[in-house]
Amino acid sequence: MRPWLRITMLCVAGCFAGPAAATLQQRETIAIDGDTAELRVYPLAAWVEQHPGVIPDEIYSTNRFRGYVGHWMLVDGRLELARIDVMFNGPSKRMWMLVCTDLEFENCKKTRTSMPMFEDRDILPTLFPGHTRVVADWYSGTLVIERGPSAEFVGYADTSLTERCTLVFIDHGRETKRYDFDARQFDRYRLARFRQYQLTPEYAQKMRELAGRGWEKADAEENLYGDELQAYISLAPDS
Repeated sequence: MRPWLRITMLCVAGCFAGPAAATLQQRETIAIDGDTAELRVYPLAAWVEQHPGVIPDEIYSTNRFRGYVGHWMLVDGRLELARIDVMFNGPSKRMWMLVCTDLEFENCKKTRTSMPMFEDRDILPTLFPGHTRVVADWYSGTLVIERGPSAEFVGYADTSLTERCTLVFIDHGRETKRYDFDARQFDRYRLARFRQYQLTPEYAQKMRELAGRGWEKADAEENLYGDELQAYISLAPDS
């Protein structure tokens, strides 16, 4: 019988560097006011769309559909890209495993074997030769910055609230305005923006698509209150 390989959960947890692959996307980070916080938007996306094929795809992870994680800074009113992490194969690591010859896992023996490890590497110097930081002059939109611990889980990962949220309006890489909200203030702002979004042709089209797939209206609206609303909020303020 062909041996079956059983890897204990302890080994699985140690085999992969960084967050485990999952549908929830790994957030970008931003240094702001002496603190490091998480971004709900991806300011590099527009630049990547204009330069297809620049992000290596050696390792695929479901928590990084975009293939990278950007790290940002707000410096003297400038939005600067400081690092672009991409996952690559790293050195193998010898680990203990159980090798079993039956599906009941009764005939097993412990053995050491080499397991592949993954590591993040910064590709900013490759994409922007001669630069250690880059002003994001391609980006105009609203940075949605989570600050503080989670205050409430609403149902979707991207609709959950943190204790504070900062919105920073960016015009071609330059800060023009910012607002600081607590969780309740941001929830009211988000609801107001959702009402605006409901008046757009994009919202009507999304609702038709979901209805065509058999979605009830209430379920479709709840779905669009997640990622689609987040995308709408992150547009430039006058969009």
